[in-house]
Amino acid sequence: MKKTKFIYYLLIAGVIFLLSSCFSLPKNHQLTIDPDLPAEENAVITFVNNSSNGWFILQEWNKIEIRENLYGKKGVSSSDKTTLTVPAGETNFMFSVRYTLSSGQSSTTYRFNDIEMRYNLEQGKLYQVKGRLLSKGFFRGWEFHIGIYDATEKAELLREWKLGET
Repeated sequence: MKKTKFIYYLLIAGVIFLLSSCFSLPKNHQLTIDPDLPAEENAVITFVNNSSNGWFILQEWNKIEIRENLYGKKGVSSSDKTTLTVPAGETNFMFSVRYTLSSGQSSTTYRFNDIEMRYNLEQGKLYQVKGRLLSKGFFRGWEFHIGIYDATEKAELLREWKLGET
């Protein structure tokens, strides 16, 4: 009887081990551009990922390639979050955005590559960049947007850009 229970538990452990490779835990990718700069002279910007409302893959900050330093050899998933601490002032980001729309048994991913976002970041502020999906009406398609929010006290939309539509 004990041998049967052991084999049963071993089988369950094997199945759990095999299925665990299908799941990944959300990661928070963080990068400080200039660690020597005093904190009060920086701005912190978080790219908030959500599969249907957009998820970001950062490539450049002010024309400097940061993708490998930020993500390493692994990529970014739609449940990850990316936080950058950058010097305040006129800032330029280059990234890709993915929107995955699911219905029933199928899903479609819309890709927007080499998106450039410029914004003047203020010292000591916290910002969020989020995607937003807007319906144009029943069976009329979608509009894809990104926005930058002042998240210092509450998430207040500062500016929004339309990327495209279906």
